[in-house]
Amino acid sequence: MLKSNHLALLLALLPFAAQADDVSLGVAVAGGQSVYRDYKADPIVLPLVQYQGKVLFVDGTSAGARVLQDGRLSVSLLAELDLNEFDPASARRTEFKLLDKRKMGLLAGVKAEYLYGAQDKLSAELLTDASGHHDATVLGLGWKHAFAASSSSTQYFSYSRLRLNPAAYNDYYYGVSQQESARSGVAAYQAKAAIQLDAGVGMVHVLNQNVALTTLLGVRHIGGNIHDSPLVEKATALNGVVGVSYRF
Repeated sequence: MLKSNHLALLLALLPFAAQADDVSLGVAVAGGQSVYRDYKADPIVLPLVQYQGKVLFVDGTSAGARVLQDGRLSVSLLAELDLNEFDPASARRTEFKLLDKRKMGLLAGVKAEYLYGAQDKLSAELLTDASGHHDATVLGLGWKHAFAASSSSTQYFSYSRLRLNPAAYNDYYYGVSQQESARSGVAAYQAKAAIQLDAGVGMVHVLNQNVALTTLLGVRHIGGNIHDSPLVEKATALNGVVGVSYRF
C-alpha cells in the first residue's frame, strides 16, 4: 500500500512544464504511513522518468499519446500503473496473512490538461481497469500550482488530486470476501464508492542546467466508510519523497 500512497507524489515530482523532446531520468526515495492495519510499510525507491515528444510522452508511471493539442489544452490517451497493493506477507497479523493478495494494476483511458495562466495546470481523467483485477472505472480531477514567489533556481508548488473510486475498486483493495472471512477469521466487509484526495506541497531546486533536487510532503485521505474495513487502520496517511533527476 505504501507504493500507492506515493503515486500522486511521484507525479507531482515531475516538472510543471516541459519542453518538447525533453528527457530526464532520476530516482526518488519515498517513506510514510500506510492506511492498512498492522502493515509493514518500508521506504521504497521510485524511478523518475520523463520524456516529452511531439505526440508520445512518459511521465513517471504513466505513458501515452496526445490526440489533441490546441493552445493551452491537450487531450491524451493514457496508460497508468496503479501501485495500490496489499501483500499478505507484509501484514503483521497472522489472520491477515491468510487473505488474498491485492495486486498492482494498470489503468487506461483519456486525460485532458489545461494550462491556466503561467502558474496553474488543471486536469481531468477517466480511466478504467485494464488489468482485470476489479473492472472499475475511476474519475479524477487534478490541480497543480507553481507559486509566484519561486526564484530562478527554486520552484515551490502545490498539488491536489481528487479521485472517485467506485465500489468495485474499493472492495478489491479494502473489502474482505466471505471466503476470506471463513478462511482467516477476519470479519467480512463490502466497501462502497468513496472519494480519495491526495494533496501536498513541494520544492524543486535546480543545482545546474542538468541536475535538480526535489522534496515533497503529501497527505492521502480516503472518504466514505472505508475506515470501517477491518483492513484499514486509518483513512488518512502522511508521506514524503526526496528525489534527484538529471535532464539530458
